[in-house]
Amino acid sequence: MMELFEKHWNEHPDKKCESCGVQLWGENLTLYHDHLLEKSIYDDLTFEVENLFLCCSTCHTLKGNGKATEKHLAAIEEARIKFGK
Repeated sequence: MMELFEKHWNEHPDKKCESCGVQLWGENLTLYHDHLLEKSIYDDLTFEVENLFLCCSTCHTLKGNGKATEKHLAAIEEARIKFGK
């Protein structure tokens, strides 16, 4: 999984949350990578880099609590369409 997260991390040179725009400082943490379509439901997308969303811990927690930001919700909808889910 860390190889996938490393690839995703490197695809975002600005290292900013895609949801709120906050700068992500420090090392590449697993917490910064959200599976848009949950891997517990869509296990076929677990290792799909295009199913990942770079986000800060606050935005990741909001999504996990059912209160995702508009940008996060839009990315989830785009993923549903892209992957036909």
